[in-house]
Amino acid sequence: MTALSDLGLTPATVGGSNDTWGTETNAVLEGIASETITKTVNQNFADKVLSRPVLKDYGEDLQTLSITAGAATWNFESGNHAKITLTENTTLTISNPTASGDFCGGILFVTQDGTGSRTLTFPASVQSAPTVTTTASKTDVYLLWTIDGGTKYFVQTMQTSITL
Repeated sequence: MTALSDLGLTPATVGGSNDTWGTETNAVLEGIASETITKTVNQNFADKVLSRPVLKDYGEDLQTLSITAGAATWNFESGNHAKITLTENTTLTISNPTASGDFCGGILFVTQDGTGSRTLTFPASVQSAPTVTTTASKTDVYLLWTIDGGTKYFVQTMQTSITL
């Protein structure tokens, strides 16, 4: 098998004990070195570096956080951007940021339900946590980031009390 210099990666030997790359078998990935190939399967780089790509016409997952018994979890492994509609006072947990030394961040959309006056309690690791808008059906937008694996998160309020 030829090394895939386009990505700086060499897949495992087909038929060997490591015949997968992420969640796809090597047979699915055979043509990845071609500049004209269109990939129709998800690629999981398992925390490996993808160097020097030029991205065009792409999207990013926006996960919807659910509230259970007044608690919601924003799991970075499920997507770096999230939205939540507050239907009760809620405590937020943030989990699975990238390792210390790497930047990890995302955008959080916080919307009040039709009743409004709900609170969102950020984790203690969020420095200078904001107070969310309490107006019914209004949304606040926050940028959160960490560079130390989630020991400390920093937050920037991007918009408040907007209608999406």
